[in-house]
Amino acid sequence: MKRLVTITALCCLLAIPSTSTFAQAPAADGERFQQFDRNGDGKIAADELDMPVVFKAADKNRDGFVTPDEFVGYLQQRQGDGRGKMSRRRAPVSAAAAEGLHIKRNIRYRETSGVEPNLHSLDIYTPKDAKNLPVMIYIHGGGWKRGDKAAVGSKPAYFCSRDWVFVSLNYRFVPAVDLLTQLQDSADAIAWVHKHIADHGGDPQQLHLMGHSAGAHHVAILATNERFLKAAGKELSILNSVVELDTQALDVLGMMTGTKNATYVQAFGKEESRWRQVSPLHHVAVGKGIPPFLLVVADNREQKLQQAAAFQKSLQTADVRCEFVEAPEHNHGSLNRAIGEPNDKVTQAMERFHDSVRRLKTSPAAPDDKDDFSWQPSLKFDAEKTKEGPLPVNAMQLVVHRGKLFCGMATSFERDRYSRSSSYIYSKASADAPWKLEIDFGPGTSRVGQMFSARFENDGDGQPIEGGPQEILVAFTMSLAGRRGKAPLQVRVRDDATGQWLTVDLPTPKVAGSNVREVWLHRDSVSGADLLFVGANPSPLGIFSGSYDPKAPGRIRWKTTPEISAQGRRGTSKWFGMASVNGALFASDVDSVFRRVDGPQPRWVKVLQFPRGVGDEGGAEVRGLTAVPNPQSLTAWPEEEMLVLATQMKIWRMRVPADADETHGHTAELDLLPWLGQRLGEPVIFAESAFNHLTPFQTASDATPLWPIGFQIVYPVPGKKLSTRDPDSYRLKDDVWFLLRDVQANYTLHRIDSDARLFLARDFKPSPFANEPHILYACGYNGSHFKGSLGTAWVYRGALSEPNRPPR
Repeated sequence: MKRLVTITALCCLLAIPSTSTFAQAPAADGERFQQFDRNGDGKIAADELDMPVVFKAADKNRDGFVTPDEFVGYLQQRQGDGRGKMSRRRAPVSAAAAEGLHIKRNIRYRETSGVEPNLHSLDIYTPKDAKNLPVMIYIHGGGWKRGDKAAVGSKPAYFCSRDWVFVSLNYRFVPAVDLLTQLQDSADAIAWVHKHIADHGGDPQQLHLMGHSAGAHHVAILATNERFLKAAGKELSILNSVVELDTQALDVLGMMTGTKNATYVQAFGKEESRWRQVSPLHHVAVGKGIPPFLLVVADNREQKLQQAAAFQKSLQTADVRCEFVEAPEHNHGSLNRAIGEPNDKVTQAMERFHDSVRRLKTSPAAPDDKDDFSWQPSLKFDAEKTKEGPLPVNAMQLVVHRGKLFCGMATSFERDRYSRSSSYIYSKASADAPWKLEIDFGPGTSRVGQMFSARFENDGDGQPIEGGPQEILVAFTMSLAGRRGKAPLQVRVRDDATGQWLTVDLPTPKVAGSNVREVWLHRDSVSGADLLFVGANPSPLGIFSGSYDPKAPGRIRWKTTPEISAQGRRGTSKWFGMASVNGALFASDVDSVFRRVDGPQPRWVKVLQFPRGVGDEGGAEVRGLTAVPNPQSLTAWPEEEMLVLATQMKIWRMRVPADADETHGHTAELDLLPWLGQRLGEPVIFAESAFNHLTPFQTASDATPLWPIGFQIVYPVPGKKLSTRDPDSYRLKDDVWFLLRDVQANYTLHRIDSDARLFLARDFKPSPFANEPHILYACGYNGSHFKGSLGTAWVYRGALSEPNRPPR
């Protein structure tokens, strides 16, 4: 019966007149080919055609398979052009030709002696006038032992019609090479595309993968096991997304256990160690930079559904976005053939997936000459003209308290280098009022490390405070004297009635060089008490808590022992960030993030630790924590807030589950060095983000919150290796940049000013003044101290001149 159907189909095809078939756009050729290519691998095997004479005539190169080119050539030779001659036209992907696309075939991505060139080649399809377009790289299927890059159906026409570049690649087959070698072929092709696609109108920062069947296994393992791209000189971070079309090889270990399937045994072998190497499920881990996935399963086969569900759960646990589409209306082959066809459900789901991913990952454009912000100096100091009085080096932090704006200042960067060492707080009472010196804490102090305006509503027992909420402004200074001898940790408390500051010694151990880098107010979810937490350094200090008590000095009663002490690998501590997310308190110390479990006997749980050599993960320290809303388009947990944290050269996003003992997956949100290098048009060798926690603001015509992030940039000196001890090994520039993050985690780059007195924007605060809506204040310092000279602090005032631009 099968043979009768095959003969009937082929005879019907050959009976169609040439004028009605081949004179038209040859899309029908591809459809006819697909009727015989039952497994969708891009080639017709002898058992699929089941007509030995016809198969032998069509298989021109005698490799045991009929390719789309051979199939079209055979049909044209049989039908001829009215004179019995074979047409010279070769168009295996006629949909592309019909759309007038530009096609470059058989581009070599690698030269390997003894290997047929076609097996190390790729085809590139581009729309007219392509420039900086997203790129889809397609990997064909075929049981790891056959297939061809030409079997792409409607995909090129579909993607190019949506202004994408489409690439289809070939690779060597098993058993001629082993599977690891085959996968490396695909990785090498992807690396070639990343390096060269700009020459063909594509954007190397917008690479996406798609694969069907065995090709789906390729894209899944190449996006989870970094060894293949690393061997090609690339990282997983070059990939923006993956579309996996119907593979049964997501859990290779589970699939191979007990199987006798000859195709699988030939591809994966019989050794469990090899199975693990090529099993996507077994390479999913947090923090690897795995791109978002779209999984598609056809024909309701239970094993494929179970594997896809397990793979999706694993990705989501690692905070990798993963969507799962079931397509029971398709079989294995028709699923692949329908991609790009009108009204196809899977194609529509893929469109939505790609649109949301591109909103998150769109490459930045070059900065405009005229920025969105209009900045003016609000407070500046001149080191050359200031002979007496305060000369702050560093504006550390801006705080809003009871309608006023306060700025904490420093002079010596923790080193007693300047004779006028002190620490200061300046204040501004209204939009039109000048800044005034609020307090000079005197010689022996070097910086106001932290300020915080705490609004207590409940007391230490969780009861409402008699007389209503109480607002208290606290500040912490670093003692230079403490470096030469042990000194108590001190808190400075402002008396708002008199404007005076009270100094209170905390009941903590006396240590040398004590300082506070973070303060946060958190309501205990069990007791209801409002607790003020202080991250004190160095060891044996830690995180102390205090509650409102009108009878205590400064109206805050402090605990005598820390809830958690130093957690650094060498007993060091640097409590840089705190934030409350979903009712839970988080704190960062050096390379770790901890979560507080509230209650009468609170405990702290380490929920994240970067591996040794955090530089590989983006910097030396976790610099800050901020709670942000979690839109559905970013992760699999739309009901939860997320925690954004910054190491020195990367910004991360962390999942916050309800239970402290669940996995807190994290993924890199922005890698500063390559992002800035592309944006600024020159290499960047160091870029340190500078926030403890971010304060959102809104633009004049857009209620969507934005989070500003300051950072500093160091540029290389040709022929020099960066060393902080060698000022000639790096360059600074006379401008200050900052980032804006929106709710979709899109980042844009903005400049405050080009001024020799500016270098790093440390903190930002929206104006608290009624007549300054949508005004943003920024503070920071200049970088001349790195070159051995005295720098100065500054405060600028900025207005957004236009509504925030939508993500590009």
